[in-house]
Amino acid sequence: MAFRAEEALKKAVAKAIADHKRMGDPIVIWRDGNVVKIPAEQIEV
Repeated sequence: MAFRAEEALKKAVAKAIADHKRMGDPIVIWRDGNVVKIPAEQIEV
């Protein structure tokens, strides 16, 4: 069951990232202890 939950979460995150790219919205991530804003045109899907 944990495997299915993890797969569902990965799928949902991938969809959310793709939606942000499509709509031109940036994403915000945590990298090396800092908050980093990634512009939509730099999002890799």
